[in-house]
Amino acid sequence: MNRYHRRNHVSRTIKDYFVPIVWLVLIIAVIYSFFSSDKTVAPKQQENTIGYALEYQDTNTEAFIEYSGGNKEATSNGTQIFKWEKLIVKEGSVKLQPGENTQIHLDKIGELKLLENGSFALFSSNMWISSQDPVQVDMRYASVRSTGNSLLTLSQNEVGSTVYVLSGTAEVNNLANQSTLLWKGQKITIQRNEASSQDIDLSLAKWDLDTYFLKSDWFLENNGPVLLAQAETLESTTTGSGETSTGTTSTLSSTKLLSFSGVEDEWSVTTNSTDITGSYEDENVTRITIGWVEATLDTEAKTFTASGVTTDQKVNDLIIKTYAPNNSILWKQVLTVYANGAAPAANQPLFKVENFSLDATEFQFISPKQNPYTTEDGVVFIEWRVPAGSVEKILVNGYQLQKFPQYGTYWGYFANQEFGNLKPGLNIYKVEYIGKDGNALHSNAFTIVKNAPTIEQTVSDEADAS
Repeated sequence: MNRYHRRNHVSRTIKDYFVPIVWLVLIIAVIYSFFSSDKTVAPKQQENTIGYALEYQDTNTEAFIEYSGGNKEATSNGTQIFKWEKLIVKEGSVKLQPGENTQIHLDKIGELKLLENGSFALFSSNMWISSQDPVQVDMRYASVRSTGNSLLTLSQNEVGSTVYVLSGTAEVNNLANQSTLLWKGQKITIQRNEASSQDIDLSLAKWDLDTYFLKSDWFLENNGPVLLAQAETLESTTTGSGETSTGTTSTLSSTKLLSFSGVEDEWSVTTNSTDITGSYEDENVTRITIGWVEATLDTEAKTFTASGVTTDQKVNDLIIKTYAPNNSILWKQVLTVYANGAAPAANQPLFKVENFSLDATEFQFISPKQNPYTTEDGVVFIEWRVPAGSVEKILVNGYQLQKFPQYGTYWGYFANQEFGNLKPGLNIYKVEYIGKDGNALHSNAFTIVKNAPTIEQTVSDEADAS
């Protein structure tokens, strides 16, 4: 009897402690797995096995990598960046080569994200791109798709997205998918308030590269003058009548490789699509595209027809490409076609008359877009456009701008608190445009309302107690 009670007591004791023991073992296992896990693994996706080394451009460079979760990690010269990671350059500048044929240079205060599909997203600052392959970049107010063998630089700020094409071509779209094509030597700025506009004609926003950009530190830092000269030399050797870059000898000069029937540059049409026809003589021509439309070739008659070429914009810049048998480009050019009679008048005067409109729209402020402009910043960069070939000098509140090229089209002015030309309160900048005869052609004014920086006020414990 006593032995039975003892055995029963032992059995109850084991049952009573079995469940707590199991829970204790589980808790210990969880704690062990937590502390033994490797927390040094960077938040990179598994498929991103190829990184791109960062190349610091000076000793003052300070940069970070931001991961998808928002965590940031300081970098050093040689640090690798992977797709889906964002590069943030605080000071200095950084170069990287995200592809065998693509080089990128990101300026200070720059933010650039590498996307999984091989494209990029630029959020701020300047980006220099040299690539033999097509490149896609999404900006805040625009998207850019360049052709191969292109050289371009992008600039992104709060006001707008700017694209400069130094060689090659690039298609630029705003956020409403309105597009235009930039050719070598052109630039465009899409303002914040134009980003989602479906009515804007972006072809009217294109300008030639301005002197201010060509003399900027960013352009010179990237060896821009030499690269432009090299691009000019390469183009002259690949589009002339001699040996082309493909090793194929053309029997005609580039300007006579194609002949058009009833079509010429700055031609005017009244329809949204147009058939373009012509002829060629070079035996090496095997393919022709006009405005992205594949032309039909009659190889016996050596004629071509591109049917339904889109001409629905006020200004249509049609890219014409002529290909050799190996599908390399023999020749390319841009044919400008105006719609709805937007072309210049066909009747030419008996003698040249130099004139220009004094309409305020011809002397426009392009950045900042708002006038008056309210800001808390200590520096504001003002940009203008003026009619080509009309303005000899520009005065701002009586001060003659030193960097404005005579009879140019573009100029800029820094309103800087440190220079004393931007102060808290109301700032009015009277602009006078002087012609070659010394007379004032026009005048207008830009107004900046400078507010004091916002300071977050905190209430101290002592103030609460009182």
